[in-house]
Amino acid sequence: MTDKQEYIPWIKVKLELGIIVSIFLLLLVTSVECNIFQNTNAVGTWAGRNTIFVPISWCTVRGSPAFENPNIPNSNGGIDNSTDQVLLKRGERVTDYIYINQTGIGFRSAINNALHTSLHFPNITDPEAVGPPGNLTVTHHGREFNSMLNECKSAWTNMTINNTGSVDGLFAINVRLFFDDITGQETDTTGIGYCHRNSTGYCGIPYDGHLTVVDNYFMIPGVASGKYNDDPFDEALGHELGHALSLQHRNWDTNALMNTNQQHNGPGGTVSNIGITGDEVASLRNSTSAIPGIEFDPENRIVLGNAVQSIAVDKIRENKTLSPFEDISSVEVSLDKKHNIVAFGQDLFGLIPEKIKNNTKYWTLVNLDDIKKTGATKTILDKIGVPPTKFSGADLVILSQANSSNSTGRVWTIKNNTASLLPGNLFKPALQTVMVHLDTPGTQPYLKSSDNEIPLYNSINVILNNTNSLVKLNKAFSIQAIVTSNGTTVDRLDDEISDKGKILELKQPSFPRCFLNDNAIKGNSINISASGLAPNSDIHAFLGPILVGNGTTSGSGNGTITFTIPNEIASGLHLMTVELNNTALAANCVIDVHDQNQRVISK
Repeated sequence: MTDKQEYIPWIKVKLELGIIVSIFLLLLVTSVECNIFQNTNAVGTWAGRNTIFVPISWCTVRGSPAFENPNIPNSNGGIDNSTDQVLLKRGERVTDYIYINQTGIGFRSAINNALHTSLHFPNITDPEAVGPPGNLTVTHHGREFNSMLNECKSAWTNMTINNTGSVDGLFAINVRLFFDDITGQETDTTGIGYCHRNSTGYCGIPYDGHLTVVDNYFMIPGVASGKYNDDPFDEALGHELGHALSLQHRNWDTNALMNTNQQHNGPGGTVSNIGITGDEVASLRNSTSAIPGIEFDPENRIVLGNAVQSIAVDKIRENKTLSPFEDISSVEVSLDKKHNIVAFGQDLFGLIPEKIKNNTKYWTLVNLDDIKKTGATKTILDKIGVPPTKFSGADLVILSQANSSNSTGRVWTIKNNTASLLPGNLFKPALQTVMVHLDTPGTQPYLKSSDNEIPLYNSINVILNNTNSLVKLNKAFSIQAIVTSNGTTVDRLDDEISDKGKILELKQPSFPRCFLNDNAIKGNSINISASGLAPNSDIHAFLGPILVGNGTTSGSGNGTITFTIPNEIASGLHLMTVELNNTALAANCVIDVHDQNQRVISK
């Protein structure tokens, strides 16, 4: 959806931002229509239930201030002067001020030194020369957005160790501003966010949630950008995260996080609408189960989530004669361990037409054991109808066909030199349409007045029962995707290099972790221990977005920091982050802060 800033001139706030936040949160607990759950059980729990950490795979677009000149004031009086720090603080701010107390959900960096060759969030080029560099237009059916998403996915998969394609969480793109190429003007849109919802209203498997949000330079108080600078909680990001976790607009409530327009009833005219209802909490928490790489944190322990994925990204628009629905953007394989299902999908660069005139077929070939001497022979593939290919050893062949509203499919398994057609009750074709909503339909010349959303691209998936372990964790497999139009091959995965497909591997992430060893009482000292960071390196600890201590890691990448709980911080749950200096690698956990005179029940 597209969300707008209800613009009023920024009134400079004289109080320190950290004090504003603390005062406003205390007022909000008693005044906003939302469910605030207080934890009284133990460190790291939320209302007696697990806290949930959701990874964010950030990309920043060159031309946006976060890349060109990061210089964002933080609530501890410091300055975030690197791209990694600006983006890390966005997740920490929205967790601490909006999500952790209301929902028990926190957001963390998706950078993982066990899976990635780089410890920095990637930056991507601005794919369209429309408006100032770093801006995004979603007009003309989202061609620039689709290009940015393709670049972001490619950047993340390129830095996976051994190119396994193992990427976790949701994709988030930090842009400069939104731009309307019809009027030639920058707009007051603050972000877009999306996930495809299943029949229950939650984000479905395979998860395809992602978001784009305006740079903090235009949002955070204390930056004289000439725009808004009145959003101390990063409500703009929180709102789009809500969409990426299934929530829809709730415009009848001026306190609602999901109100289309930002409200300005906080101190000094700052953004105030961050309320989340009980029904929304249930939807948010249920939707996280579909996200690859989430972790649960029950009382200082870690439980891994059920979804993992691997992505192979294809070059887009390499053939200028191709229609967008004939152009593969990425191939994604998702495993749901709990329900034991696996999804094979092709994300297209655009939309399948309402009345498709040509006979377009989408083929997916999978060599499940990555052994080329077994699986389908050329004779078997020819008999099935697979177009000519150099890909060898296929144990699974999937054929999908689709129109704008649904898809059909056929699946063959190959064993002992025989192809067997899988019964229709053992797999499920699924067509997903990614779209963004418009707040003011009919304002764009290319839209009908009755339109209220812009569809961006289609994703064609086939979901299979994984009882026979078609795919396994930590087991490499190779995959090829082919698109044919009227019997002619028009696109292949990685076809500019070869016709051999790509090798992928589903891997469970192992993020750095932190643990608290005592109750957190305001004014008292406490130790935070972290593991999984780089050895013999400088680290620093943040309570929410506030710097509270520094330290170093041992030769094994572990470290402990002692700090004092600030007296002025609000009671309740807060995000704790131990960051490796000058990187986006971070350990996360939850701390439950109590007043000096508050009785604490420990386990």
